[in-house]
Amino acid sequence: MADWLQSPTLLAEKTRVPLHYDQLVQPLEASAEPQRIIDLQGWLRLTPGPVANIRLYGDSEPAPAAQQLPTMRSRWLFDKQGLSLSVDDGLQEPKTGHWDYVIGHGRYWTLPEEQGLYVVAPLHLVEKNQNCVHNGVVAMRLPFTSGKGHFYYQITSETCAYFKADLWGTGELDWQPKLLADATDKLKAYRQRQASKLPGISIEQFHDRYPQADMDALLLKGAVAAEDISQLGWVMDNAHVRAACPSRSGDYPFCEQLLLPSFSTAKSFIAGNGLMYLEHRYPGLKDVKVSALVSQCTAPSWQQVSLLDLLNMRSGHYLSDTYMTDEGAAHSQRFFNAVTHEDKVGYACKQFPKQAAAGERFVYQSSQTYLLGTALQQFVWEQMGSKQSLIKDVIEDGLYRDLALSPIARYHRHSEGGVPFFGYGSLMYNSDLVAIARFTQAQRQAEQPRLDSAMLAQALPQGTGYSGHHTGEGQLGYANGYWALEVTQSLECNKPTWLAFMSGYGGVTVAFLPDNRLFYYFSDGHVYRWLAAVKALHALAPLCQSNTESRS
Repeated sequence: MADWLQSPTLLAEKTRVPLHYDQLVQPLEASAEPQRIIDLQGWLRLTPGPVANIRLYGDSEPAPAAQQLPTMRSRWLFDKQGLSLSVDDGLQEPKTGHWDYVIGHGRYWTLPEEQGLYVVAPLHLVEKNQNCVHNGVVAMRLPFTSGKGHFYYQITSETCAYFKADLWGTGELDWQPKLLADATDKLKAYRQRQASKLPGISIEQFHDRYPQADMDALLLKGAVAAEDISQLGWVMDNAHVRAACPSRSGDYPFCEQLLLPSFSTAKSFIAGNGLMYLEHRYPGLKDVKVSALVSQCTAPSWQQVSLLDLLNMRSGHYLSDTYMTDEGAAHSQRFFNAVTHEDKVGYACKQFPKQAAAGERFVYQSSQTYLLGTALQQFVWEQMGSKQSLIKDVIEDGLYRDLALSPIARYHRHSEGGVPFFGYGSLMYNSDLVAIARFTQAQRQAEQPRLDSAMLAQALPQGTGYSGHHTGEGQLGYANGYWALEVTQSLECNKPTWLAFMSGYGGVTVAFLPDNRLFYYFSDGHVYRWLAAVKALHALAPLCQSNTESRS
């Protein structure tokens, strides 16, 4: 096992195309020596070759810069149960290049005759200044003592609508065993997070429990192309049901660590919940005018626009009120590609003329949410001190302090200048997503809530009716960072029924269902079709009282 990692010649011969994950993640052969119990820590540097192999899909354009992976550094703890713990498991941001990266927790096997370790771990590439995520693994052979060697990496799945590609290649590694001062604490925190997760069951176990379930509908077959789905699951009966994570090299072997981009779901659990949390602590904040907190937005047209108007996408500033036209226009790339805060806030304040009264018309623009983040960060600096971070000190350590989120979920992209993207830019694992969503649901009945109750009631309708804001687009509502869909006819409810949901670029949906249930999927084919899955869950346990029931 792992002999092919011993030399560049063997590596080149074996890796002419990406390998199936079964070839990379496997135990020692039956004839191998027994697994050795080890306790090892140390530093690792991975230096990829100059250019990765690349295979493009769809309309993706060649990206020469994407073919160069950064030099990657990580620290490791190998425990006695076969876990290779990545001590530096947050997002690593090299100063130059195309990619940031995450190396997750993997597995190891001891090689026979004291040859060292064979290690396989998750590897994720994240486009700098953006939110697209590309998933794969790194495989390496480490000596028990310090030394150099070779490694192999491959990326064969992504959540990224505009760049789909396999990337694979090899490089040199440098391993230095060394005791790590924080390794024990990191291992303890990892085990606590594992223990705090909602119990998980497989699709097969769920089908055994509910043999009558329409599994095709639940898995979105015929609705969303299978090759576009990164991850899909739901919460029911206090269990997290998670489908396998498909890739072009077989099912992803570290499905619990498939890295998920927030895209605009952050407008809900970061921006929406963030303002609701601060409004609960500082009543009246939502009504403060943006011009009082954002110095670049002091023109007369901004004098009547409140922070709540920004959250609700109703600033009255737009070029077109046709659905998603401003967001999808070519000029919006000036905002999304901007690196500095001055460029982003300049676009947000000056790109769109005033065409309606504040609070009047819904026009979707991510730049409005960025303005909200700018205003709230300024408010935090003024109220709590110039070193306080809106994301870390307020949202992570305040609002979500009890959720045992992963280090990656405690990250959020900021522009140069320390202002959070706010409406996008977060990363998470599926357990983080479920924890945050269930926390938000539970806030509706919390004895000591952390979110403003009136705002939350608008954002997450329960029972019947909808007190939020209609968008003017069919049966869609949008209130306080959350979308809502009327499902009265679709589910044959006997009273008006709305479901709140979070939505993200490319095909991301997290739907909030009654009785603290959830349904979610992450995809990148620009398809937003999930009502069939909700109907299938409704058939198993009603989400509303139906017309048929009311007549019986």
